[in-house]
Amino acid sequence: MTAITRSRPLLSAAAMVCAVLALCGALLVSPLPGLQGNSPASAQLLEGPGFRIPHDFRLSIVGAYRAPDGSLAYCLEWGQEPPTLASDPAHQSTVVTQYAGWSPEEVARVNWLIGAHGQRVTNEQAAAVGVAIWLRHPGEGDPFRVDHRFFIAAIPDATVRGRVVAEAQRLSRLMDDYRYVAPAPAGSVQVVPDPADAMRGEIAVSGVPLGASGTMTVTGAQFGGAASPGASPSPVTTAAIVGDVRLPYRLTPSDAEIGSAEVTVSAELTLPGGSAGPALRVWQSAPALQDVAAVGPVESDFRWQLRASEAHSLVFSPRFSTQVPSRILAEGEPLADTVSLSLAHGSAPWRRFTDGSTLPMTLVCHAYGPFEAPPKESADVPADAPLATAPVRVQVGGSSGDPLAEVASFEYALTPSGGGYYVSVCGIDASDQDDARSAAGLPAGYRYADAFGLRSETQFAPVGVRFDTTLSDAQVHPGASVVDVIVGEPTDGPWAEWERARVAVPLVGTVYWSETRPVRAAEAPGGAAAVMTLRAELTGPGERAEVVIDLPDRAGWYTVRWCTDPAGTAVEGERPLVRVWCDDYGIPSETVHASPPVPRVSLGLAVTGAGGGAVPGWAGWLATLGGVLVLSAGLSLPARRRFARRGSARASSPEQ
Repeated sequence: MTAITRSRPLLSAAAMVCAVLALCGALLVSPLPGLQGNSPASAQLLEGPGFRIPHDFRLSIVGAYRAPDGSLAYCLEWGQEPPTLASDPAHQSTVVTQYAGWSPEEVARVNWLIGAHGQRVTNEQAAAVGVAIWLRHPGEGDPFRVDHRFFIAAIPDATVRGRVVAEAQRLSRLMDDYRYVAPAPAGSVQVVPDPADAMRGEIAVSGVPLGASGTMTVTGAQFGGAASPGASPSPVTTAAIVGDVRLPYRLTPSDAEIGSAEVTVSAELTLPGGSAGPALRVWQSAPALQDVAAVGPVESDFRWQLRASEAHSLVFSPRFSTQVPSRILAEGEPLADTVSLSLAHGSAPWRRFTDGSTLPMTLVCHAYGPFEAPPKESADVPADAPLATAPVRVQVGGSSGDPLAEVASFEYALTPSGGGYYVSVCGIDASDQDDARSAAGLPAGYRYADAFGLRSETQFAPVGVRFDTTLSDAQVHPGASVVDVIVGEPTDGPWAEWERARVAVPLVGTVYWSETRPVRAAEAPGGAAAVMTLRAELTGPGERAEVVIDLPDRAGWYTVRWCTDPAGTAVEGERPLVRVWCDDYGIPSETVHASPPVPRVSLGLAVTGAGGGAVPGWAGWLATLGGVLVLSAGLSLPARRRFARRGSARASSPEQ
């Protein structure tokens, strides 16, 4: 493209006078046939729509010429002689970006006017376009140039002339409003993750020039609210751009992207060509004649690309709640726990892979105890808390199900044999995972654990008690009373508390009778007869209970067997607080012999012989000595031991 700056010879005063005289007397003006001109056969300017002004044997036109390329062209200046068909049959065209001191912006305005308002026009419209261009010439008002009014005044009809001038002024104002913007990459595209959902976001395209359009392609995601990865058979990854748009997307990370995934969007935009830029096609003739301009070259389509990417953090923060299956363990039941999973507020969702499985996660759970009382709750495990058994590694996730809807149940390798409280504490630690992918899915250094001593994580193991029993007498008369002393101690654990008090252990005793001395055994033999039921209660280790037993009035052997009574310790319909245990049948210290007393012998008894005869005196003394020996034997029986009556009870429900 070139710039044209031509030095135009000024008209002499005589020439100007002649022109004015010609205007006043010899001018013949007639309207042109509008758009009916034929295409040129050679490179010549032909008359176009407007008004013909022949003078001085030359053709002047207020309006448009038809250029050799068929377009309508307009005189750029009025200070030169107009071109004619006869005088200049051959013309050349040049594309220029500057003309006669016009700025590139003004050249663009003239180009826009000729293209937008000067191609398919009437005679009046063509004349108005031509006059509008003349009005904007830098030489406007130069007294040494022929005034364009000379040509405008040649339009004989004043009404038409007024309309032409008014339209020319209107078009000039429109030219003032026209702003040419050179095509350039414009607009922006952003990947905007959803702060409330790590798997979603929006792609925002803004600042797209008016008239531009295109397409964008996303990788690492799909447009719309599609289901989880792998669930959509035809994921939508392209979308149209028409102006500014915002489109939602859902992340589709690859299986290799664990802790983060990247979403990339590429947009290709096109701005259609044809904009009126700062270029004119100028048809030049003889040096002294006017230049005629047509629309400049049509701009080709302008294309450019926009690109953006954003990394989504996929690390998630799992939480859990735990609940032991029962507050009180049954005998023979192992320690157990259940885990229900959740996510922290604002966490990314639990990672799911393309095969539908979820990221596996390992929880490590420890059991502590036994404790005599429920331990106090604390954020950390006390340093002196005894570890009850080996930890359990609990696997969650890893399947096609929803980990947040599952409940993981597990048991510890411990079945308590004694009483006390046991506390379970579970935790998730990024540094202690069985699957390497799990650590990548957690925040760096992540650790989440139960508090210690949670009520929901505490189980009570029933108290186990063993006891020693001793009767106060080993030999009594039938119907006598004896005292049974019972002393208990806990086994395999503490004598635990319940509701801030030691568990009271109820006992049930059974008194058996037999004719012969009982033989010790774990169970009473078939021949032993239960004659009485006893009740007692132990309240703590080393504490003694005393039970007064009123034996039946029957000679024989009596033995007492005691058992704990767990049924009497059930709390609110729950399991008992005490374990079942019985001592043996026939324990020697728990056995007493009841025999009738020996009759007394009178020392003053008369001794007679057979048939009532008298016997010798030494026989009486011999009988007296025998009685004394018998009496001595009776007095040598063990004396009844006397026990304190604190905590004593009497036998109940004698059975005859």
